[in-house]
This record gives sequence, C-alpha cells and structure tokens, in this order.
Amino acid sequence: MRVLVLSDTHGDLKNALYALQKEQYDIILHAGDFVRDAGELAAQVKVPLYKVLGNCDVYDLGVEKQIIELEGKKILLIHGHQLKVKTTYQRLLYCAAEENADAVVFGHTHEPLNIEQDGILLFNPGSTSRPKHGQQSSYGIMEIKGDKIKGDIYYFKRKNL
Repeated sequence: MRVLVLSDTHGDLKNALYALQKEQYDIILHAGDFVRDAGELAAQVKVPLYKVLGNCDVYDLGVEKQIIELEGKKILLIHGHQLKVKTTYQRLLYCAAEENADAVVFGHTHEPLNIEQDGILLFNPGSTSRPKHGQQSSYGIMEIKGDKIKGDIYYFKRKNL
C-alpha cells in the first residue's frame, strides 16, 4: 500500500496537485493547515483522503487527530501543534505509544522528518507550499509492505514549480 502524505498546504495547492498527478497511491493523508485544501484535493481523486485540523484551521470543522488502520498498521494522524512538536518530539512519541501506533504522521514544523524512534516511525512530509528557511517544498510517500512501514520524502524542483 502506498500513502501520499501532504501537510501545510496553506491555500496554495499548485505543488500538492502536481504530487497527486505524479505519484501512484492508494490513500492520501493531509496533516493540517489548511484542512479545507484537503477537501479540494479529495475532489480531484478517487481514493480515500483523511485529514486533521491544524493550528490555522480555527474556523473549520473536523478532528484534531485520527487513528487510521492500514494493512494491519496503526497510523496516528495529527498536526502536532497541540503536542508542541516545534520544541520536542517526546509528547508525540507518548501520544503514539498510548494509541499503540506504528507510525505518526504530522506537520506544523514545515520541515520534513523521516525517522524511527522507539519502534515508531515519525513522519513529517514538510510543507508543500511554505518550506522552512529556504528549504524546498516537499511531500511524502509511506509504503506498507507486510509488517514493514517506511517513508520517503520528495522535494519539488524550484525551477519547475
């Protein structure tokens, strides 16, 4: 199973739409900021799309976190602002452990992250529209094969987009 992971689109869907066209995937996860963008993206595809609210989604309706089970793996989807991910990942790891999650997909920092810690994959695709400090915009692909779950980060070429 291939999972397209997006976050922090902030109303600029150009790169996200490019990723939707370029990649092959079975499901999409949007980790917040702007959750209404996820609705526009969902209208473009015929696969399930799961989304959560971010800190910029104060006037939108939705949930702040979800547990999604895919191919026997539990994925915690959360924006991360409520767990203060800009300062530490410890609360994120605690929350994942409480949920018995195999992976956590989050955003908020606008910086990609793809590490395993304490047996939990911490996966942040970065921002498709507002990368941090001169970095490139990015998105992620997670793959679930058998009992393995892994992530990869992909960067948009500045000259093309």
